[in-house]
Amino acid sequence: MKIIRVDLSTFKHKIEELPLKYQRFGGRVLTSNIIYNEVDPSCDPLSGGNKLIFANGLLIGTGFPNSSRLSIGGKSPLTGGIKESNTGGLAAYRMFENGLRALILENKPSDDHLYIILIDNGNIEIIEMDELRGKGNYETVEILKKKFGKKNGILSIGPAGEMMLKAASINSTNLYYYPDRIAGRGGLGAVMGSKRIKAIIIKPVKKKPEITYKDEKKFNEIKKKFIKELIETKKGLAKYGTAGLTEFSSTIGGLPTRNFKQGSFEGVNNISHIKLNEILKTRGGKHGLPCSPYCVIRCSNIFIDKNGKRLTKIEYETIAMNGANLNINDLDSIASINYLYNDLGLDSIEMGDSFGVAMEGGLLEFGDSNKVIELLKELYKMPAKTEESWGRIIANGCVEVGKKLGVKRVPAVKGQGLPAYDPRVYKGMGVTFSTSPMGADHTAGPAIAGRKGMDREKDYGALSEANSKLELSHDLQLMSLLCDCMGCCFFIGPTIDVMEIFVDSLNALNGWELKLEDLLDIARNTIKREREFNKNAGIKDQDKLPEFFYKEKLSPTGNVFDIDKEDTKKLWSYL
Repeated sequence: MKIIRVDLSTFKHKIEELPLKYQRFGGRVLTSNIIYNEVDPSCDPLSGGNKLIFANGLLIGTGFPNSSRLSIGGKSPLTGGIKESNTGGLAAYRMFENGLRALILENKPSDDHLYIILIDNGNIEIIEMDELRGKGNYETVEILKKKFGKKNGILSIGPAGEMMLKAASINSTNLYYYPDRIAGRGGLGAVMGSKRIKAIIIKPVKKKPEITYKDEKKFNEIKKKFIKELIETKKGLAKYGTAGLTEFSSTIGGLPTRNFKQGSFEGVNNISHIKLNEILKTRGGKHGLPCSPYCVIRCSNIFIDKNGKRLTKIEYETIAMNGANLNINDLDSIASINYLYNDLGLDSIEMGDSFGVAMEGGLLEFGDSNKVIELLKELYKMPAKTEESWGRIIANGCVEVGKKLGVKRVPAVKGQGLPAYDPRVYKGMGVTFSTSPMGADHTAGPAIAGRKGMDREKDYGALSEANSKLELSHDLQLMSLLCDCMGCCFFIGPTIDVMEIFVDSLNALNGWELKLEDLLDIARNTIKREREFNKNAGIKDQDKLPEFFYKEKLSPTGNVFDIDKEDTKKLWSYL
């Protein structure tokens, strides 16, 4: 596998063999190690000194289940630290077809033109396309499909990325060639915009690379057994998608409601997985869709509005953060808002936090979905950098909104808004939010109901109990990082059993003699480097939640986050 480096100050590129030191690195492990080795932690994230890295995983192209996820890494304009954002879609697989493990964008153009990067059979072309300026992701992708073909993997930014707003996402086309898969966290769309790249197009190839297996029979035995297990055990996700968490979270009192003031939402039945399924069926929408090649869990969907227009997928994070958290109790409004997020290129989690803080600050009323839509549509006007608007402020993240409105209750860690799990109930998730180098990010260590750490026999306690949550988050952060390294969706399970499947699969594939501890050491060393990068970037003493989570009792449970801050800070002390 190869790496392509594109120097955007000269528009030249070079193709390198994957260095020996990176042979066992994929996904976030690879992006973070390249950033650590090559990016000055003190650089401005929107300067030419930052790099934007796209990397697939170690099991890409093998047919291993759910192994076509893409990691995108850089220094985050939102957190000021190291960042990886993960997405499905076609891009990771198309990179594999072109023989690529990673694409690295370096420096930035001296002019103000917009460009696309075309990757065709391993060759690179950089093309000026100013006609895409200000266009949303959906229109951009349609133009590119007409010009370059339908079946490409396309990574694109919307107006938010062009304006370098801190909540800007990078969108990836799905298996149906719509830009519905989102790398949202950390504002990496702004980094792509700073480099004046509107889109990256990765064409399929006629002859795919041949994979040489050390023991193909054993690899296929492991793969087939695991696929069968996942199909059997993940039926609920295939039927209801991630939206199944909405009603559950409200029932246990952990659903963010009205800017994290409550944990249960009285309108939950109107935004539940049952209601979503009903709408999908009656309007001709779809559920049980895969997000990327070789996905066997199939938790995605397509939402159709009342007029029969295809909008986009709709998932738990979006429903919770833009439904209950904003006191919006109908899925049509949430789906319309999410369509605008996707088209503008914005992270629905960060935006849900931002609007929640804006509502608390009195800029608009809780529940006013029309005003949310109005403020979002401001962004299509592409105001100049010097022109301040509320739409622009909100799209710079919840911390920025809090500063502008004087709101103290801002649900963010390391500058990034919390995902849809109130840490006063989801206490293992609260530890992850506190201590991950990624900032508040559920994918970094998803301590949802039923998750266990590396000790198969250990009782890690109920969700809302403080005991053992430090160990649980610690273990899940390591195992989730290794899922990213493989290019796998963490829905396959960041468990010790899955880690052993990874070890056996890599050994059968490559002839390595890895042990589980070797794989875990890769994860530990990566987190050590991420934390060192953050420290050198100026992020210090931030392994804690906002103060109100420790002090305010959450209705209706009465919970507070009662895991000692000093203990939390020691989570990675062994590093």
